[in-house]
Amino acid sequence: MSENMKEQILSTGKILISDIAQAIKNEIQPLDEKSQQRLNQITELDQTKVDQKAIELNELGKAKPARFQLKDIVLPATTENEIREALIKVKFHELIYHFWGFNEIDPSGKGCVLNFYGPPGTGKSRGAEALAGELGLPFLKVDLAELESKFMGETAKNLCAVFKEAQENHALLFFDEADTVLGKRLSSVTQGVDAEINMTRSTMLIEMDNFTGVLVFASNFPENYDSAFRRRISHHIHYQLPDLEARIRLWDMHLVPNIPLQCESREQLLKDLAEKSESFSGGYILQAMRLALPMAVDPIEPEKSQLTEEHLLKSIELVKRGMREVGSDVQERLSDTREMFGIKKNSDEELTNSQEIVVHSELIESKNTNAEGMN
Repeated sequence: MSENMKEQILSTGKILISDIAQAIKNEIQPLDEKSQQRLNQITELDQTKVDQKAIELNELGKAKPARFQLKDIVLPATTENEIREALIKVKFHELIYHFWGFNEIDPSGKGCVLNFYGPPGTGKSRGAEALAGELGLPFLKVDLAELESKFMGETAKNLCAVFKEAQENHALLFFDEADTVLGKRLSSVTQGVDAEINMTRSTMLIEMDNFTGVLVFASNFPENYDSAFRRRISHHIHYQLPDLEARIRLWDMHLVPNIPLQCESREQLLKDLAEKSESFSGGYILQAMRLALPMAVDPIEPEKSQLTEEHLLKSIELVKRGMREVGSDVQERLSDTREMFGIKKNSDEELTNSQEIVVHSELIESKNTNAEGMN
């Protein structure tokens, strides 16, 4: 085919396409005023949703000033002591690893990794923020369940972005519900989602090794962690349910000064409430207060409202009823999970011992691996 013929066919094709487009345009009727308004409203709504999603994604991984320090939270003495011991390691990390040269033995210990584990409502999230406040660091909290649902297919990439944000802002990086990403890697990959899970967990391992800041995980189910992650965590801190003394302090903190409290002795009231709320976490005590305060309101003469011991005791019983009837107690759910994974323990003390055995065994395994590498 000659060049002239090719140019002629091309020119004819362009004219034909132009004619077809013009014919279609002539057939389209303009929208009436109401239809145009509806179209504009739909367009604006879609844009608003897009903008809102962009704002949510931006807020999800943004460092903020820490609002608390350790003095602002109530913990059992054993838990607080463990946190303060970990705090020493964080504060003197440079001394231990660089001036003393321990980085030659532990090259992966560039940063400091802590794990807070225990029942829900025991203050793990607030404890992580208080740790950031104690160190004078910004606080960057990431909810992994939310992260995975919003970034389906791109979780690994966004994990990298979160670590980069924390590194650049020298922020304490906190992952809540960490067992969702620190679990065991799948050996049999049959679906795309399985490959996504493995890629996310592999990315987390790489980022943990390269991160030079303070990294904190929190979980209600630490027994689900993969051993590769456990080896990289320097401190496993057990957030226990508050003891009697801690519950007294928690009730005292929640009964703020402006509440019109009617009682003969505040000290005796706090002791009675603490005894009645045995096995309550701080979250359950907060729930009891949310129930008790509306009971105290006098709807006819609000200025005469008074919160009594009767209101508080009734709210405690309502919380207990909810724990029994709405769902099994936290400890029972944890026990069911342990049994599912073949970990059968009869008491919290035995659970603590099992956790310590796991941690120590991982440390021994890590030392043996290092020794083999040196040989």
